[in-house]
Amino acid sequence: IIGAGQSGLVTCKTFIEQGFNVIVLEKNSHNGLFHNIPEKEYFRWSSSRYISGYSDFPIPKSYPVWMTIKDFTKYLKSYKDTFKLENEILNLLEILETFKSCDDGYESSTCTYDYWCDPTQFPSWGPHQV
Repeated sequence: IIGAGQSGLVTCKTFIEQGFNVIVLEKNSHNGLFHNIPEKEYFRWSSSRYISGYSDFPIPKSYPVWMTIKDFTKYLKSYKDTFKLENEILNLLEILETFKSCDDGYESSTCTYDYWCDPTQFPSWGPHQV
């Protein structure tokens, strides 16, 4: 999975629930949780807490209806922690290229990390996923 933001986290959780071994590649050190966006007092998340949360993990009522970036980041971190997704996330990996593999039909990727193609570095990976 490319990216550990809102979509990447729920995709990770869903695939794990279906019995897949999952690795999430995140280019930032903070799991895609909007740490690179400057917080401004007047800025609010673009949708309310009623529609921004996951159906199986609603945003708590203690959060403001119109959250700040820090509020939403805190919510995503709570989701990641609750469902124990941290071990599936590899930080500081930037995808440089993706392409269709001719022989097996799977997407292949190249990234900036040196041991990307060494399956021994990823104990939860099966040989079919390398």
